[in-house]
Amino acid sequence: MIDCYALNVVSSKEVYFYYYDDSFLVQLNEMNEAIRYRIEGDTISQFIFDKTGLIGQIDMYTIKRFRIRNRTIIPKEKIQLTDENGKPIKGPIFMRGSFIYAYGKDGIYKRDFKD
Repeated sequence: MIDCYALNVVSSKEVYFYYYDDSFLVQLNEMNEAIRYRIEGDTISQFIFDKTGLIGQIDMYTIKRFRIRNRTIIPKEKIQLTDENGKPIKGPIFMRGSFIYAYGKDGIYKRDFKD
């Protein structure tokens, strides 16, 4: 692997990367390949896993939820991040570990999708 589309370092022992060659997202656990998923439909630039699948950023304005079935990750639906009042958050986002950070005009928002 020379380069990748997206990388998520959960811890020093758990790393996920989505690389160019074959559109696979791979989990390394303690430096060994633990699982390999094929991503269908969209190219993601950053991602996190939650309890129901994967959340990925497609482009600057699009975040999608994906479902995992038989080691294949399939787009399910677009999602919109909102603040505590239900107002859409418009601004850059960053995904690290199980967290999404969103930068809106009214502040910085953080949500943990682990639980």
